[in-house]
Amino acid sequence: MTQFLPALALALIATAASAQTAEPFDSSQVRRLSPEEKERILADNERRAKEAEFDAALGNANPRPSGIHGEIGGVIGTGGTRGIFGTALVPLGDSGSAIFSFEDFRTGTLDRPNARRRAAPK
Repeated sequence: MTQFLPALALALIATAASAQTAEPFDSSQVRRLSPEEKERILADNERRAKEAEFDAALGNANPRPSGIHGEIGGVIGTGGTRGIFGTALVPLGDSGSAIFSFEDFRTGTLDRPNARRRAAPK
């Protein structure tokens, strides 16, 4: 352990010495919106707000998901039990969607062809 600490200190000093300094800020790299672009974005937000109000009035208050949503999971247990599962909702076009699901689950003793089942205790 005593030999490790000096080596660690040297490694940290070398890392700090080789650290790069940040370049100065270049304002020519910044893109700013023109007043026309700002107005167009604000008008689009107003349009979307009106559409959301209209959808809510029709009973469709939940907006349509814009990307793939889902979940995955896994299990590891005793006796060789293991598994993995998942589901994904994929939007298709303006009004379609597809759902994909998978599962692979195995229990250790029941997967072996010659395994004996244990009798329940009496």
